[in-house]
Order: sequence, then C-alpha cells, then structure tokens
Amino acid sequence: MPKETKVRVAAVQIAPDLDTLEGTLNRVLAAIAEAAEKGAGLVVFPETFLPWYPYFSFVHPPVLTGAEHLRLYENAVVVPGPVTHAVAAAAKR
Repeated sequence: MPKETKVRVAAVQIAPDLDTLEGTLNRVLAAIAEAAEKGAGLVVFPETFLPWYPYFSFVHPPVLTGAEHLRLYENAVVVPGPVTHAVAAAAKR
C-alpha cells in the first residue's frame, strides 16, 4: 500500500490590479511567497487571474465593454513568456 502524502494547499483569493498586468503579477508573486512562508506546497488562483478575469462580461452588454476588452488584450499573457517564467520561478522557491 502506498504511503500517504499530505500537501498543504493555499487557495488565494485576492483582487487583481485592474490597471496593469505588472500590478497583478506583483500581487500573485507576493501571495505565492506568503503562502510558501506559511507552509503551502501548492498555491492556486482563480481561472484567468493573470492579467485579470473579465468580470465585466457578465454585468455589461458587449457594446459597452470595448475599452475594457482592449485593455485586457493589451495586457494579455504570452505563454510561455516573462509572466509565466516569473510565476514558475516563484513556484520553484
């Protein structure tokens, strides 16, 4: 029978920076570091947290969200790229 392994998991619930990808990334990196300090072996975030979840899609008609969609597009995360490399490096620590 395999030995049972326990992993402490941190489910992060923080607000993104709706102005910049860099701001949200800094919050993610800080949350990963804090969770690791508290003994987490796995840190999870909500879907599409980077750059941020397009919550406005549910509260406004599409015709009114052009500017928000453009900002989201301009802050899109390239995979692989600098943002994913930064998160991966933080996860390795």
